[in-house]
Amino acid sequence: MGILINAAALERELARRGWTSRDLARAAGLCDATVSMARSGRPVSPATLRLMAAALAKAPALAEIDSLLL
Repeated sequence: MGILINAAALERELARRGWTSRDLARAAGLCDATVSMARSGRPVSPATLRLMAAALAKAPALAEIDSLLL
C-alpha cells in the first residue's frame, strides 16, 4: 500500500532548497524515477516517504529563495 504525497507541497519544499528531483533522489538514496513518481502525485512506500522527509529535513531552506515564494 502506497502513500500519496501532496505534490504541490513537495514542489514547494524542493523550490525552497533550490533542488531538482535528481537532487532529492541523490540526497535520499532513491532513484530519479521514484522521486518523479512522487512529484506527479503517484503513491510511494512508507520507506520512500521517510527517506525523502529525512533528506529534506537535513537541507535547510535557502532564505533568499524562501522569501520569493508565496
